[in-house]
Amino acid sequence: YKLWREPAPDFVLEDLSPGSLRRDLVDKRFLYQSLGVPEYWMFDETGRRLLDDADVPLGELLVGYRLRRGKYRRVRPNAAGRLPSEALGLELCVREGVLRFFDPAAGEFLRNLDEESAQRQAAERRAGEAEARIAELEAQLAHLTNYGR
Repeated sequence: YKLWREPAPDFVLEDLSPGSLRRDLVDKRFLYQSLGVPEYWMFDETGRRLLDDADVPLGELLVGYRLRRGKYRRVRPNAAGRLPSEALGLELCVREGVLRFFDPAAGEFLRNLDEESAQRQAAERRAGEAEARIAELEAQLAHLTNYGR
């Protein structure tokens, strides 16, 4: 990312890993804050690496920060238990250990790659079934047309 060519992003999401933990939890947070990135999010699939400002484990899988008056403040869950992102216009949460994005305008979760693939396969299967049924009906029609001759 070249800040001299492009403005800072509005949204950053870090997927924490043991090898870059200090850099993700501390260094990058302050870097993004100093650059004026409006939202900084961290996801930890283990639930053991996210720490508060006193280095106490939060026991959470997802934490979001929103820039207010030059400082990051934690994003609090809404009534549905999801964390709203002003930058994305979406809500983030973790369901069954998977980071999910919810579109409140549509009232549904965005599909992840597995769901998108499953939906595509189901659509292809239905299209194949429809083609087979059309071929069957065309054969019946040809038979009836030939029957009357």
